[in-house]
Amino acid sequence: MINEKNESKKLGARLTALSTIAIVNMCNHSDDIKDMFLKKGGFPMIMNLMNSKDEDVLLNSLRLVITLIATSDGDTA
Repeated sequence: MINEKNESKKLGARLTALSTIAIVNMCNHSDDIKDMFLKKGGFPMIMNLMNSKDEDVLLNSLRLVITLIATSDGDTA
């Protein structure tokens, strides 16, 4: 039972990391998507991600922050 719970947490963290990188890719693709993400409550989501203990989630969250603060002149990560 404990092993199943740990496996579930690992899979959840992996899915979160992949979802975050998908958002990064979408924001890199379009400034409109970046604006929508910020206007529709993206900041609280990022703050929740920063509390993760999973390294991949944290790294992708930082990539998202860098992408959101980058200018549209090609400074995206």
